[in-house]
Amino acid sequence: EYLRAIEGRDDNTIEDIMISYDFQAGSYNSKYRKSLDEFNKPLMAMVEIMNMYLPENGYTLCEAGVGEGTSFFPLLPHLKKKPAFACGFDISWSRILEGIRFGNEFTGLAEMPTQLVVGDMFETPFADKSFDIVYTFIGKADQGGPIVDASRTVVFGIYEKAFRFMSMGSASAEAFVLFLMIAVVTVIQFKFQDKWVFYE
Repeated sequence: EYLRAIEGRDDNTIEDIMISYDFQAGSYNSKYRKSLDEFNKPLMAMVEIMNMYLPENGYTLCEAGVGEGTSFFPLLPHLKKKPAFACGFDISWSRILEGIRFGNEFTGLAEMPTQLVVGDMFETPFADKSFDIVYTFIGKADQGGPIVDASRTVVFGIYEKAFRFMSMGSASAEAFVLFLMIAVVTVIQFKFQDKWVFYE
């Protein structure tokens, strides 16, 4: 906010984001150490899902947006089939440095080559098709935040309202409005479908 106020802007520049990442560096690792259960519960759910779909030993694994490694390093020892190579990348060099320090605390990873590097989704320091599995971990869905909010769907919002907040009336009303919207779109598609497709 400080930088935006100085320059009279409403949005963040990449420089603003990078500076905020530098100020945050180390905060995730210290929070991880203080509340292991809070981090490990969603992490173990992710491990359970990944273990169902892992290929045989020898696969490669990459976490996009690895940050300080608070999901990357705790996840690796719990995988039933070990990767031949595991890496993570993030846009912040200071968070990668914290991640490397954090990774040095984990035992049992010596036989598993791991690497954290600086990069973004469009400029990773790896060749195309370098990894068998690429994933990202956004933490607890109930923590909110821009990533969770941006990826939240209408149906998930209805589910959350009904079963997390126990607001059945609001959830039912939203579900009914969603049903009406889908019904209207369906009727329009059926009405105009003859104009979209020509049969000979």
